[in-house]
Amino acid sequence: MIKLFDVAEIIRSKNSGPYELTFDIMFKEESDFENFVAKDIMTKAVFARLYKISESDVLSIIPFTPSKAVKITIVRPVPSGSLGEKDVYGAQQHGPLLNFKYKEAGMQQVYICQSCELEMTELAHFGTNSDGAPNHELCTFCWPDGGYASWCRNMTMEDMANNNIPFLLEAGLAANEQEALEMSRVSLPKLKRWAR
Repeated sequence: MIKLFDVAEIIRSKNSGPYELTFDIMFKEESDFENFVAKDIMTKAVFARLYKISESDVLSIIPFTPSKAVKITIVRPVPSGSLGEKDVYGAQQHGPLLNFKYKEAGMQQVYICQSCELEMTELAHFGTNSDGAPNHELCTFCWPDGGYASWCRNMTMEDMANNNIPFLLEAGLAANEQEALEMSRVSLPKLKRWAR
């Protein structure tokens, strides 16, 4: 696996006006840049999954060969300067890219638990249906034996949002508990269990 942080010279985010965010990935070596682009490592679907946003909110992914760079532009989840916005310059949104890993042939398949948002990349992560088959939509913690586990069976979406706070903080995806809670309140309704 290749870690993007190891092959990039610069990974940064910034505003592109009040309603859009732009991410710049600038590579150290031309060969790494060419591999990243040629193998289509970063697609709109991959970026949307990484940032837990709708694919339609990923506006463009543009390689720029002279700078060995890739520019990604998305719809800003919260307009710059609006009430509740915590990063007015958009300069602190590149965190998930720092831990992004990929194979030379492309990113590994990642499934998202449709209950708690856990990323499932290995067979052991998948839940188990009543017939013993793996469940590719629910993780082993939420769906261990053909039904929801007791810890989450009667949870509301708000309960799950609060449950996810320590995991988002540990992963470095949120700066504090309130930000982690707000992130979950935005992303959980997109999952099948909580979709309205």
